[in-house]
Amino acid sequence: MNKKFLTQLYWVIPGVIMVFGLLLLFYQNFSDVTEPPAQDWSRALTVGETELNKLPPVKITENGEFVFTRFEGGKLATTTLGKDFTVKDQKTYDIPVDKWTQVYQQEDRIIYFDFKNIYDQDKNMIISDVEKFYPLETTILYIKENVLYQLSPESKKSEKVMDIDLKKLDIILQENEAGVNILAYTSDPNGVNITLQHFTNGKMNTVYQSKIKVDPGKVVNDISFALDDDKLALLLQEELESTQGNPEFFNYFMLTSVTSPNTDPLYELTFDDPAGNNSLSEVSDVILKFSNGTPTILFHANGRTKTQFNDSTTFNIYTAEISESGSTKTERRSNTAEISTNPQWMNEETIAWVDLDGDSHKIKISSADKATISPLLEFSQDDWLESLGKTIGMITSSFFGIAFSVIWFIWPILFIVFMYIFRNRIADRDPIWYFYTGIGLYAIAAIIWKDRFFVDNIYANAPNYLTFTGSSYFYMILFAIIAFWLTIHTKKTNDWAGTVRITYFVGIHILLLTIFFGPYVI
Repeated sequence: MNKKFLTQLYWVIPGVIMVFGLLLLFYQNFSDVTEPPAQDWSRALTVGETELNKLPPVKITENGEFVFTRFEGGKLATTTLGKDFTVKDQKTYDIPVDKWTQVYQQEDRIIYFDFKNIYDQDKNMIISDVEKFYPLETTILYIKENVLYQLSPESKKSEKVMDIDLKKLDIILQENEAGVNILAYTSDPNGVNITLQHFTNGKMNTVYQSKIKVDPGKVVNDISFALDDDKLALLLQEELESTQGNPEFFNYFMLTSVTSPNTDPLYELTFDDPAGNNSLSEVSDVILKFSNGTPTILFHANGRTKTQFNDSTTFNIYTAEISESGSTKTERRSNTAEISTNPQWMNEETIAWVDLDGDSHKIKISSADKATISPLLEFSQDDWLESLGKTIGMITSSFFGIAFSVIWFIWPILFIVFMYIFRNRIADRDPIWYFYTGIGLYAIAAIIWKDRFFVDNIYANAPNYLTFTGSSYFYMILFAIIAFWLTIHTKKTNDWAGTVRITYFVGIHILLLTIFFGPYVI
C-alpha cells in the first residue's frame, strides 16, 4: 500500500466513519419525516393548495369522484379527483373570497356567503343581511332576523324552519337521507339543556330532550352529536373557568337512546397518543359519527411526532373509537411537520385536511386504501428539505455531547499538565507507560461517569441500533479499539509523541461517540 496513504489513515478512517454516521443520521431522519401515521394507513398525498386556513366539505359526484373547493388568488377554485385519487379537472370561478367566505358547492352549482349576503355563482344576491350560513350536503340553512330558514339551491327559494335567538342558544346541523337534524343547546350554571329536532318536508319533530349536568366551574364550549337509528352519541367539550394560567379542556361522552331516554352516565374521555406515552392534548375540530355501529370521532390534537428537529409534538389528525363505557382506541391518521387542521371524511376509509404552511396551505388526503394511493405518493422536495434541516439541527446540537463528556477527558489533560510541569523529562523521554497511563485515566473516567454522556434522552430518542441492551459499552469499546489501533499505527508511520497520541486517542473516541450519539443528547 502507498506509504503516503498509510500516513494519512489517522484522519481518513475517522472521516469515513463519521461520514457513514452522518448518512445513517440523515437516513433515520428521512424515515422519521416520511413515516406513515399508522401501519394500515397511507402517508399524506397533497392534492392542492388554498390561501385560507379552512377546507369546505368535500363533495362526491354521482360517479364517485371527489370535488374539493379551495381558494386561490383571492378567487374560488375547485379540484376534482377521480376514484384513483388523480386530478381529473380544475376550475377557477370569478368569485371573490376572503377568510369569511363560506361556500356551498354541488356539481356545477355554487352558492356563497360573504358574511353578510348570500350570492349565486353569477354574483347575484339571493338573500341579504344574513347572520349565519350553514352549507350542508344537498341543502342550505341560514339565519336572518332570529329565524332559521332552509334555502333550496335549485329554486333559490326559502322556507321557514324555526324561530331562533343565537344570543340564547347554539345550534349544530347535520343532514342525512331523511332530512336535517338540528341540535340546539343552551347552558346555565346547573348544566346544559339539549334539544334534538328533525326537519323534513316542512315539518319539525322533536327527537330528544335532556339536561346534562356540568361540573361546577366548567363551561361547555362545543357539542358534537351523531344519530344511528335510535342511538344518540353526544360529545361535550368543556373548559375549566380560570382567571390564571392556561385553560384546561375536557371531553365528555354519552351514549343514549332517543326512543327510551334514560339518565345515562357521562364519561370523561382521554385519548392515548399512538406515537407516544402521553395523552393527546388540545382536542378540537371534532367530527362524531357512527362507523359500523361504533361511535367514532375524527379530530385534530397535539401529539408526538418525529418529523421536526426541535419540537417533539405538533398537531396531527386522529380517529378514535369510543366504547359504551367511555374507553377509547386512538389511531393517528396524519404525520406531518406542519399544523394539520380541518379534518373531514371523504368516505369510510379516506380523510382530507389542511396543513397550515406559510401563505399557501396544503390540502392533503390519506387513506386505508393504500393499494390505490401508494403509487401516487412520491418523496417531495419538502421531505428532503425537512430531513436535511432536522439533520443539520441535530448535528449542531450533538456537540453538546462534548460538553457532557468533559468529566471524561479532564483527567488525561490534568495528567499531561502535571507531567510537563513536574516530570517534564519523563514526558520528553516518552516511556510506554506514559501513553497507557493517559488513556487509562480516560477509560476509567468514561466508565465511572458513563451516564454523564449516555443520558436518558438518548435511550428515548435514538434508533434501535444505538439503544440495544449494552449498546453504550459496545460502542465505547468499539470506538476505543478503532482509536487505539489508529494511535498505534500513527506512532509507527508518523512518529507521534506520547502527548499527541493521548490527545488523538481521546479526541477520536469522543468525536465518534458524538457523531453517533450526540444528535440525541438533547
